[in-house]
Amino acid sequence: MKKQHIMAVISLLAAYFAMLALLVYAESFSDAASITSMKDALWYSVVTLTTVGYGDLSPVTALGKVIGSVFLLLSTSLLAMLVVLVMTFGQVWVRFRLGFLQSAQWFVFSSLNEATCALAQSIKAENPQAVLLFPKDDNKDLTAIMKKSAAMFVKGGVEDILALKKTTTDLNLFFMDPDGYSNYNNAVSFCGKGYSVYCQSDFTAGAQPADLTVFSMAENTARLYWRTKPLPATAKNVVIISDGDYTDTLLAQALQVNLYHPQQSVCYHIFAPDTDFMAMHPQLATMVSVNEISADRDSLFFYDTAWGNHIDVITQADRVIVSTTADRENLRIYNSLMKYFVLKGDIHLRLSQPMPGTASFGTHSSLYTSGVVMRTTLTKTASAMHQIYLDSTGATSPQWADLSPFTRASNVSAADHLLTKIRILLEDDSITDVTGATCMAAYEKYVRTKDEKADFYRHLEHDRWMRFHALYNWTYNPQRDNSQRQHPSMVPFEKLDKDTQKKDDYSWQLLQQLADFLKD
Repeated sequence: MKKQHIMAVISLLAAYFAMLALLVYAESFSDAASITSMKDALWYSVVTLTTVGYGDLSPVTALGKVIGSVFLLLSTSLLAMLVVLVMTFGQVWVRFRLGFLQSAQWFVFSSLNEATCALAQSIKAENPQAVLLFPKDDNKDLTAIMKKSAAMFVKGGVEDILALKKTTTDLNLFFMDPDGYSNYNNAVSFCGKGYSVYCQSDFTAGAQPADLTVFSMAENTARLYWRTKPLPATAKNVVIISDGDYTDTLLAQALQVNLYHPQQSVCYHIFAPDTDFMAMHPQLATMVSVNEISADRDSLFFYDTAWGNHIDVITQADRVIVSTTADRENLRIYNSLMKYFVLKGDIHLRLSQPMPGTASFGTHSSLYTSGVVMRTTLTKTASAMHQIYLDSTGATSPQWADLSPFTRASNVSAADHLLTKIRILLEDDSITDVTGATCMAAYEKYVRTKDEKADFYRHLEHDRWMRFHALYNWTYNPQRDNSQRQHPSMVPFEKLDKDTQKKDDYSWQLLQQLADFLKD
């Protein structure tokens, strides 16, 4: 409680007892007085102020009646204060409790919706001591659900909640409204204040604050999908029926992580008439075949007509991925394919909520977890890879927080493919997480096979590196120029000199150092 509040309470109590003393003094001049002591005056004031009025005690002198009238008038105010106190008790209690939770980790959400509920529940399950905070909301159903997870609701906005924490440490702030552009603008306004800020948005500016993590539902869907449902080495044809951002993110992630052999030839058949994927990534044509199936490189085949006109392609595919933006449409396509056709491969469909009997992905419960949204494991791996690089070169900067968005994305892409490297080395597609143990086991296998398969390992890493840079439209130039996105290594592996080829050993050798960084 603030000092001025304490002084106000003390002043009111002093005035109250002064009135009681004055009442006793005034009544002492009458022999008929029933109020003759401080005890009588206290009892009279209580029954009067609370509007009970037993009538057993009452003032008889003129001054006593004046004081009694004051108590009568104050009784109305007291009653109103009691009503207000009852109505606001919940908020008072929340603020009182938060005063004792200053050292806990706070997770503050800008709004209450299905996505924030799913994330908050995941955080609470992983960290029972976490403090979940929302602005007070009229959605009774979601409020009731979150109260079961011990969430607290504060009247006002995000600023009102943040004002209740005395320090900015252990404070995580989430902006996850449907409007991604507003999320980004609001999130940026809270950066640089010591908070860890997260926002769901497809929009990012060129210079992203170091303390801001921007995540896209479509991007997280693609990353989680290919991590948990890796493409088998035997797969040759994959059909993607999609629209919107899901097309771009599923394809981009597939080309970066589904790289198991330098001469592999997987054909991705894309049914997404609205996609501008190749218009945004024209340099990819130097790495993959476009609209022409190749025998020694991956291919992207874009169809201008609906999937229903190419049933032969779909029925012979090793996998069919259905990922439009509408759950109802995904289920319609799924039902049509399962009802009328015999398919060679499985159908994977994106659904917001899991449905028994289907191979669904992209559900809220899987996407809105701290590991996916906050990228705890992925960021830890990517930042560890960067730190290992700094240590190996003797450099002290730039630190992870100071990297440009592109360089961070490059490290994250390398971390994504690290899981593929582990799967290749350990010959196990069931591995879905990068841990210290899997890194060490993979490194030991690498050491045993590197002399025999050195060129294979180097070639694979170079192709991965080129694919990532081609996605961002880097081109070849004898002199490196980051401003123009030009690099001397943007050439086929065979055209690199031996020393440059050997540099790709580093991406496999760091498995050993990562094993130490990622110890459980």
